[in-house]
Amino acid sequence: MPEKGREQNPVPEGRKKRTAWIHIMAYPEERVAWQAMAKEEGLSLADFIRQRLGKPLLHPPLSVPKRRTVPVADRDLIRQIARIGNNLNQIARKVNGRSLTGIEILVHLAAIERDIKEVLDGTH
Repeated sequence: MPEKGREQNPVPEGRKKRTAWIHIMAYPEERVAWQAMAKEEGLSLADFIRQRLGKPLLHPPLSVPKRRTVPVADRDLIRQIARIGNNLNQIARKVNGRSLTGIEILVHLAAIERDIKEVLDGTH
């Protein structure tokens, strides 16, 4: 009987399905080390352990899903870009409310353009 909350992977025709569980206790450091070694070899932890026990794999190892890495961003740069966006929103509100003249709009846009150039040039 499948466990609740766990999706069952479809088993290709002609391939036996593993149904027996083996539970072992390990120190957290051991588990982390084993997972790192398995990842280095491109194997799941289960397939890595099977190979280490000397039993050849009956099927090609399943590919280990790759986790997406989160890019590191410059917080100051993000703040400056957000400030520029806020300035644009204020201009848009005033334009829609007809409280700015054409020249005032151009002056504000020129200031924003200057800010963007500074950010792009790295002189922020």
